[in-house]
Amino acid sequence: MALICAGPAVAAGPAIALVQADSSFVADVHTKLVATGQFSTVDVIDAGSVTPTVAQLQAYRSILVWSNGSFADSTTLGNNIDTYLRGGGGVVIAVFANTDPGIIDLRGAFATNVDSPMTVAPQSQGVELTLGTIHVPGSPLLAGVTSFDGGTSSYHDPGTLTPGAVDIADWSNGTPLVATKLINNFLVVALNFFPPSSDARSDFWKSSTNGTQLMVNALLNAGTGARSLAVPTLSEWALGAVALILLVSGFWRLRRR
Repeated sequence: MALICAGPAVAAGPAIALVQADSSFVADVHTKLVATGQFSTVDVIDAGSVTPTVAQLQAYRSILVWSNGSFADSTTLGNNIDTYLRGGGGVVIAVFANTDPGIIDLRGAFATNVDSPMTVAPQSQGVELTLGTIHVPGSPLLAGVTSFDGGTSSYHDPGTLTPGAVDIADWSNGTPLVATKLINNFLVVALNFFPPSSDARSDFWKSSTNGTQLMVNALLNAGTGARSLAVPTLSEWALGAVALILLVSGFWRLRRR
């Protein structure tokens, strides 16, 4: 497994990895995430050259996956990430690993099992987009996020939510910007933008806005123990309603005594 730009260890925080095929701009993302001090390790895995094994991925609490070119073996990588995810690993998928089907997208079991919160569609770009409607106010995935500007390119996947996915927040054009999905009770997060910022190239997301915070939030909350971040299921709503009815009923019985 090729590791480059390995970050300095800090005292607290989970170990994460940037699993990408983007040698041109990965340093920008790495530098920003290390600077937050939220992670004990930020390793860079060049998945355009080698494919990490499941065991290698399991060294990390969560991974951020994106591409700007072809993965060395997109099918095997997708198989390994699917296994890692179903074992409790945190997966955050971003542009272009979630766009351009059959070209630079993540394939294998991750695709065939529909692990992603969004369908894979040809990339959209060229209209500057910003943070739009927030559907889940107070979500930990939006903590500290007050603005986001995708830059003049605003690369994104124009697809739709897959079955069971939750739209956390939209782009200003109504396309999901942050979406989630539970797989075996483990949360997958889709960040529907290209991770490098305008510090790497002027048309990317504006570094004066909260793109880094979106990545930090996603990496801290994806994976194990993330059930509370999802919208309750119908059965959970029903159980909650029954519990409330029983509570009220008990209260009135006590009042009558």
